[in-house]
Amino acid sequence: MEKLSNIETLLPLINNGHLQRYKDNNAQKTNIKKKLINRWHNLKFLLTQLFSISKKPSSKNWLIYETSNNYQALLFLSNDKNIFVKPYKDIRFNYLIFYKLLMSIPLLFYLSKKHKKKWFFAYFDALGLLEESERILKKYKPEKLIFSNDHNPIQVALRIKAQKLGIPTYYFQHACVGLNMPPLNFDYAFLDGQDAYDKYKQIGKVKSKIELIGVIRAHSKNLVLNQNNKVKNIGLALNLYDKIEDVEYLTTNLLKVYPNLNFVIRLHPADKRNFNKTSEQITLSNARQENVFNFLKNIDLLIAGDSAIHLDATLVNVVSIYYKFSKHKVYDIYQFIKNGLVDEVKDKEKLIEFIGNQIIQKSNVLHRAAYYDEYIRSGVDYNNILKKYNLL
Repeated sequence: MEKLSNIETLLPLINNGHLQRYKDNNAQKTNIKKKLINRWHNLKFLLTQLFSISKKPSSKNWLIYETSNNYQALLFLSNDKNIFVKPYKDIRFNYLIFYKLLMSIPLLFYLSKKHKKKWFFAYFDALGLLEESERILKKYKPEKLIFSNDHNPIQVALRIKAQKLGIPTYYFQHACVGLNMPPLNFDYAFLDGQDAYDKYKQIGKVKSKIELIGVIRAHSKNLVLNQNNKVKNIGLALNLYDKIEDVEYLTTNLLKVYPNLNFVIRLHPADKRNFNKTSEQITLSNARQENVFNFLKNIDLLIAGDSAIHLDATLVNVVSIYYKFSKHKVYDIYQFIKNGLVDEVKDKEKLIEFIGNQIIQKSNVLHRAAYYDEYIRSGVDYNNILKKYNLL
């Protein structure tokens, strides 16, 4: 049985204050009824895990994923020796419910002493992950564990126990890095570019062997660059800090000024809100179904606030502008403005002027991504690097 204090390692975003800042600025509010429904679904899920059987993944290299973004980031590695494994689906954590029943009362006392009772359910959900991860890894004996997430509790637990058992761990970025991420603790880390490496050095001691390989999730797809010389289609990418009504109001006003433009609205994958379309020139992109690069190939200019999508847009030569749709305290968390990846406009009038200039002559912006993408900076051959580690 693990010590309760060991659970702290599974929740880095609580311990560094990021999750609290996220909650404070989140425009998508969850009411008590929804929280209770979620708890009920979690209980049913634990019972399902108890009586279900794993799909018996082989002892090959495991590509660990939970979300579509994780999956897409590792897709280029998929082959006969690298197989996708999804926790709770392909590998079952059968005995989680026993750890939760046994340790929930001691956990409450532990959190009371730490003044963290408001995070009880986050810690409760993490109970048993370390123990079950070790049991599963001993049972199936994978040769390597390959991740594209460094902070979700289940993936942190699998990484910790893999290293304890001598199983090599590898990390690939699935998005741009902010300074709110935990330190790199994998055996090997394959980063997009110098920006990510510099940030991880600021975050803490880097314990991983580092390789800069470029943004493979973009370059492995042979994406076509936007070569249009005028802007005709504009995308607006929302995050959970943005109020839907503010974006609806802005879009309506932009259509009045530029009635011949088309707009594509893309909500964050975790966003459950609805966007009210007020014109046939407004379409929606479902982030849970449509790949980000499929969204970007349909637009010439992107408007977004604090979102990693700015980098994705720049990588395909789509002009990207930083604009806060709503008032909140989050600002330039990826340092895109600071490092010159994108420009910022601070009011609607300046935004309208910027769009007008891009309608006349669209800018080429690919070169701005060099600090973030080692492939653009140096033309690095990621295939040779990955073959060196026997990953391809």
